[in-house]
Amino acid sequence: MHSVQLEQISIGVRSESALAWVQRHWGQASSLRLVWFTRDIPWVMAHNAASVTSLKRLELRLLQERSPTTTMLLTWHLDQASQLQLLFLEHPTALVVPPIRNLSQLIMTSIEFTPSTAASIRQLRNLQTLWLGVGQTDPGIACAELDLASLPQLSDARAAAVNQ
Repeated sequence: MHSVQLEQISIGVRSESALAWVQRHWGQASSLRLVWFTRDIPWVMAHNAASVTSLKRLELRLLQERSPTTTMLLTWHLDQASQLQLLFLEHPTALVVPPIRNLSQLIMTSIEFTPSTAASIRQLRNLQTLWLGVGQTDPGIACAELDLASLPQLSDARAAAVNQ
């Protein structure tokens, strides 16, 4: 039997089998980049997914995904990623980010930011870089609830309107 050592995974998920492969192998990777091309891919194998504790970089682009179940499972998996340093998220609704101790860079693009998202960002005490891409006309609306003073390590903060 051959052993595959995966340091980086970059894949466009188009089917359940592709997602199953990623979930079996993401525990070996320190960098993971996933792009969803379809809606509502079932997370039927979530209970068999490998641990994500070794991930240091995670890029998720869920361009059409709107399932609340997927959002909940992603947040749960993020909470398990204790070594995560960089997180890039593109999702129709901004996710609540768990308080990941090592997270130093957060780049999030979304059509809708909620007060819960702002509250979760305020808990990221080691955050050094915060870039928000907001799909609203005025990015200040989404950022109004962010108290940047609560982020003592923050050295680079940006918010901009984006087209999604």
